[in-house]
Amino acid sequence: MNCTLPSGDFLRSVSMANRHFKRAKKTKKAIMKKAFYQINRKIKIRSLKRKKSIEKAREYVKIFTTEKIKEDEILLLSKGLKYIPSPSTKFAKSSIASDFNEFARKLRCKYHFDKGDIFKRHPFLTKSGYKPELANNAIETYIFKTKVEIDNITINKAHDNLTTLERKAISSLKRNEKNSYSKSR
Repeated sequence: MNCTLPSGDFLRSVSMANRHFKRAKKTKKAIMKKAFYQINRKIKIRSLKRKKSIEKAREYVKIFTTEKIKEDEILLLSKGLKYIPSPSTKFAKSSIASDFNEFARKLRCKYHFDKGDIFKRHPFLTKSGYKPELANNAIETYIFKTKVEIDNITINKAHDNLTTLERKAISSLKRNEKNSYSKSR
């Protein structure tokens, strides 16, 4: 058996190539390590800010119950009872359409039944819900064009001013009937 070893130039070129790959791996590893460090740093800063805000919130919220209250509920209550969360835009278009349909019904009823007389209604009079067929041509064209415009409306989603945990805290505070919440005096 004759075994020949490769020449020195070949070994040198292989080791240079390996060195190049090792250097690329090292730089990639260093970049990944730096990114991991930055992400962990951001998470730590975020958790520290949250702890500080919870401590600050505990100063403003007085709890007179033995029941355990979550941190998110305390943060939410510290915003005050007059705090208004941004509304959901989920059913905005359908609610606008239903409101306009009610307005159109009132317009048609006014056209059919209004004689110009002013009379006082009984405060407990139940509404009939009567839907007249068609009214004046001008009224019907107005109703049709407005419905087309309502269908073409694009509703932009409002910026949510609560976190998902605070949204859950609102629902849990609403469900809890044992506790009562009032403004401090």
